[in-house]
Amino acid sequence: MLLIVSVSAGSYAQPAHSSARVIHVEPMGQDHEAFRFRKLIANHLAQRGFTIAADAGHADLILVTTLSTPVIGGETRAYASAELRRRDDSAVWAIDFPANDGWRQARGREATAKLAEEIAAAVHDRSS
Repeated sequence: MLLIVSVSAGSYAQPAHSSARVIHVEPMGQDHEAFRFRKLIANHLAQRGFTIAADAGHADLILVTTLSTPVIGGETRAYASAELRRRDDSAVWAIDFPANDGWRQARGREATAKLAEEIAAAVHDRSS
């Protein structure tokens, strides 16, 4: 099973404004795993001190993500891309996850949860 829930751009980086603490996590699709992934990311961001905005118009930053969960050899693997944007639609950064060796890091039942945590950590680290 392969689930692709959104589209993201290439990899680039700019510093985000250090006072940007309100973030909107864009919806990624209508299936269960897309809803779960979005919720996991939002929960991890909230744990890192971000306020989660229900819509982009009330946010300093907008997080757009993708998720792919192929099953290879009976094992689920997860890959994601994330793009952090300002409300004016200018890019802050974009990156693929897991950032290291994805085949080893993001395997198994909780691969999606691991990616959500990694994305939230990157948002925190790159927007502080």
